[in-house]
Amino acid sequence: MPKKNIQTSIRYSFLIAMLIMTPGCKITKPANTNNADQYFTVSLYSIGTGIDQLAKNVVVNTIDKYTQKGYVISYSAVPWGREGEVDYCFELQKLDGKVYTSFFDEISALLKDKQVHIKEKVPCRSNY
Repeated sequence: MPKKNIQTSIRYSFLIAMLIMTPGCKITKPANTNNADQYFTVSLYSIGTGIDQLAKNVVVNTIDKYTQKGYVISYSAVPWGREGEVDYCFELQKLDGKVYTSFFDEISALLKDKQVHIKEKVPCRSNY
């Protein structure tokens, strides 16, 4: 058999093998697209005397509480001022909706009369 015919038959064999294997490939969807709107920001601000340290402790302790329960609390702390001002940006799309609501309600209630702004479904400011 000539060399050219062998190369052609190998190419066809490879092509047929690829066509047979292609339907077996698994296509995956992005995880948990149902909870795309589960994000919020807790902004600790200052009015000339530094941030409210008790409010910062509430945020940290609430994160720790839910982490100890086995939940993954995804967040970043973005500093933005000269007196310790910081935004805690929570990205909780992977959490179950009930857990997200529980976390958001709890942290909101604990920070009700503190020197913070809580903004739900508003993108976090970027690092300066």
